[in-house]
Amino acid sequence: LDFAKKVLERYQKTEAIWAWQVENEPFAFWFGENCDAPDKQFLLEEVNLVKSLDTKRPVIVTDSGEWSDWTAAMKSSDILGVSLYRKSYNKAMNLYITYPFSAWMYPLKSNLVRGLFAVQNKRTIISELQVEPWFQQSVLDTPLDKQLKLFSVEDFKGNIQYARRTGFEEDYLWGVEWWYFMKAHGHPEYLDYAKTLFR
Repeated sequence: LDFAKKVLERYQKTEAIWAWQVENEPFAFWFGENCDAPDKQFLLEEVNLVKSLDTKRPVIVTDSGEWSDWTAAMKSSDILGVSLYRKSYNKAMNLYITYPFSAWMYPLKSNLVRGLFAVQNKRTIISELQVEPWFQQSVLDTPLDKQLKLFSVEDFKGNIQYARRTGFEEDYLWGVEWWYFMKAHGHPEYLDYAKTLFR
C-alpha cells in the first residue's frame, strides 16, 4: 500500500495517465507458479486507497477473458479490463488450443455480469489482445520458423477483426516487442501491419 501511495503521489499530475490499473488479473491465481490464492479484501484496500488519492481517474482491474467469470474484478473496479487470447499453450494437455468462443460471448458476459452484480462498473475494455505467439519457452529458445507458424500475420489480422466484433471501445495490443524482434530477424510484416492500425 505504501508503494501504491508513492506511485500515485509521484505520477498524479501526469496528464498521460487516464486511469489507474490496480493489479494484473488478481483473480487468475491458477496462472503462473506458486501463486497465492486471491485476497479480495486486500485488493479492495488497494482500490480504495487509489480512489482516495485520485477522485478524477477511474480504477481498472483486469481478469482473464477466457477462464474467469469477471464478477469479483468487475465489482471492485470502475472499468473491467479483460485479456483476449485466441490461441494458447495448455501445459496439462501439452498442446496448443484455439478457444472456440464467438466474439459476441464477451459483450454478452460483460453485460450480464454488470447488470447482475456490478452496476457501478462503467465499461469493459480489452486490456490484453493477443497479437504475438504464446510461447512454451522463451523467444530466444524458439526457432524462428516455429514462431512464424505459431502466429502468422493472418493470425494478427484475424485477432484484430475478432476484437472489433466484440464491440468493446478500447483494445490494448499485446506483443509490440515481438513485432520489433521479428523485424530485426528479417520479418518486418508484423510491424508493417501494426503501423496501418495506428494511422
